[in-house]
Amino acid sequence: MIRFANPFFLAGLAAVAVPILIHLLTRDRVRRVAFSSLRFFANASRHVLRRKRFSETLLILLRALACALLALLFARPSWVRRDGDRGAGHVTASRARILLVDVSASMRRVTDRVGLQETLAGALSELRPGEDAAGLIVFDRFATVLHPLSMDLGSVRAASESVEPGFGATDIVAGLRRADELLASTRAEVREILLVSDLQRSGAERLRESWRLSPGVLLRVHALTPAPDQPNLAIVDADCPQSLADDGIARTVSVRVAALGRQGAAGVPVTLRLDGEETARQSLHVQPGRPVAVRFRHVFTKPGDNRVEVRLETADLCEADNTVRFNVRVLPRIPVLLLHGRDTAVAGASMLVFLKAALAPAEDGPFAVRALPLSAVSAGEIRAAAVVVLADAPGSASPAVLAELQALPARGGGILVLPGRSVTPTVFNEAYGEWMPCRLRAVVTTGEESATARGMGLTKVDYSHPVFEVFLHPHHGDFAGVRFRRYWEITGSQMSTVLARFEDGRPAMLERSLGKGLVVVWLGPPDPEWGNLHLRAIFLPLLHQTVRHLALRTEERTAYAVGEVFPAHPEGRLFDPDGNASAADSVTAQAPGFYRLETGAGAALTLAVNTPFAETDAGVLTPEELASALRATGEDPEAAHAGAAVPGEGSERGFWRYVLVVLILVSLTELYVGNRTLRH
Repeated sequence: MIRFANPFFLAGLAAVAVPILIHLLTRDRVRRVAFSSLRFFANASRHVLRRKRFSETLLILLRALACALLALLFARPSWVRRDGDRGAGHVTASRARILLVDVSASMRRVTDRVGLQETLAGALSELRPGEDAAGLIVFDRFATVLHPLSMDLGSVRAASESVEPGFGATDIVAGLRRADELLASTRAEVREILLVSDLQRSGAERLRESWRLSPGVLLRVHALTPAPDQPNLAIVDADCPQSLADDGIARTVSVRVAALGRQGAAGVPVTLRLDGEETARQSLHVQPGRPVAVRFRHVFTKPGDNRVEVRLETADLCEADNTVRFNVRVLPRIPVLLLHGRDTAVAGASMLVFLKAALAPAEDGPFAVRALPLSAVSAGEIRAAAVVVLADAPGSASPAVLAELQALPARGGGILVLPGRSVTPTVFNEAYGEWMPCRLRAVVTTGEESATARGMGLTKVDYSHPVFEVFLHPHHGDFAGVRFRRYWEITGSQMSTVLARFEDGRPAMLERSLGKGLVVVWLGPPDPEWGNLHLRAIFLPLLHQTVRHLALRTEERTAYAVGEVFPAHPEGRLFDPDGNASAADSVTAQAPGFYRLETGAGAALTLAVNTPFAETDAGVLTPEELASALRATGEDPEAAHAGAAVPGEGSERGFWRYVLVVLILVSLTELYVGNRTLRH
């Protein structure tokens, strides 16, 4: 059925009579006069007159059609689908309304289950039973259809009673897309989406995309806002190590706390809990707009999983953002196999001495170190190690040992390579070239008379990398005093990442991923004849950080956010925070808390799940901003208030654009026919 946005302009259809009247009033009056000399041209004259009458009739019809189309253009017709326009099985109604409800974690700050049900009940009461249809969709990071479009408003009302705010992230576009798809299969004079949301700005990032609502779909916004004077504190960021070695060093657990409302708070207790027991407490003062950092220091000594919680001990508008959870996995002593290329009794083997002293300074250190010549090691000893250090090892080993070294990173181990004076580039490259981060070319020696006689320093250190991040903290050492009189020049490093460079721009440290593990090479090894790295205070923490990184990088992830999918273990079981078990195969985290994952091999892993930190963003969109992002260019900007309808881009009511195209074509045809008529 055709409807008109401005039906009063249809009165302009009377203008169709104007071209006809002009023709009738201005047509030529022909008087017949007989000329005997022209009787031979009678047949030709009749032919010309017939052609002229046809052209004039066509011009009249085209001009009348142009006047009719002009009137229709101002009336703005729209095509509304009725029965028979679509296939069977689609809902037909006077009005089709999708109730699109935001159930993300941020909604807990503005409403609860009762408030949402009252809002939805009011929206359903506006519809007419037997004439209008309704559907119900909830969304957070993903959209879920709770009830398809139906004329049975009672069943939709019953489905709405289960709607309540959840714990997931917000994606407004995901909900709008799903609602738009549902309305596409509907025959209704009015098709609309009623969005119930707090319009959190962080959940509307995808509005920058080019997607718009389908033609004819209207958007209405019911924006919810928090109580202005209700205090609400939230943990907006947190940091805690996920895996570490049992080394007796205190680790930092830090959080940032912000006041999301207009009111701050004073004297709020913040506690650190380990496996449910409170171990530390601090008092916090927060002002609006000024986040405060809280740090705890703790020595993790229990091997295996350590459940850590940081809590704001306060009751406020939303308690879901008052707790953050971690699982700190403490590994026993890391088995390190130190392989060297020459016997310890040989003069000049002092690199090995410094490495052993740094890796195992005491019997209870974090590393269980065993030193062996490369020529005497077995494949089984390599398999038992988490990290292998190749200290000046030239590559003279059996094929079985070399194959086991290559397989170590693939199954999750790590290799630290320190090529020294005993290494020959051709032998080294032939033995390790397939999996090494680079190939050795030659040793670079600084000249005695040159400006670099005192040695080459380090520059462009990647302090964001786990190996170097500890040196970002004050008084944790720097690399200004490290000098190298000799170092390796390399080639073939395209597959690797450069972690540090020498002052001349050559790479100093490289890393390459192989399977689940890593290979790291130091091109300036801690050899007394090559430089002073072994004498600097940073040598021990640098070596420890590198070995820890190689050993801990492959540990399974232990921290997740609500809405993320846990690692699949088809033969395992997953226990939620309430102790309910399910198959551990592509399970999504539904609520914050500690989950226990039991794999088919009998191992168990604790997974800490938190609400997404993005949900603590207090910034919101206005209904006008949302409407502007979904509106076609040139739409009325005043049509975007809460409760006002915003048409989708293109709109089926844009059927008038097709009328405009036809009008242009008719006008061009009229000009062409008119010009030909004048020439004849």
